[in-house]
Amino acid sequence: GRLLMAFPNPFGASDQIRFVVPGDGPQQVKLRLFDLMGRSVKTFYNEQNLEPGSHFVNWNTVDDRGSRLRAGIYFLRYEVGNRSESVKLMVRP
Repeated sequence: GRLLMAFPNPFGASDQIRFVVPGDGPQQVKLRLFDLMGRSVKTFYNEQNLEPGSHFVNWNTVDDRGSRLRAGIYFLRYEVGNRSESVKLMVRP
């Protein structure tokens, strides 16, 4: 099953990114958002150890510099252990 979901999509300023940490012990997690040029625009987790189970992030569409992201298509990339998943995320105006 999928480990990563974003609701709703298109994504607005008070929406949720949900992800699952599989396994039975803490695992290193990376969760980052990239623009279409492949530049990282927002880092949610960078190699943090998280407990297994369901997690979520509330996100207000603000990037790492504190600016509101412009509307458009981004890629949310999730890495945990040796697995990685990406979802296309539309940010609403």
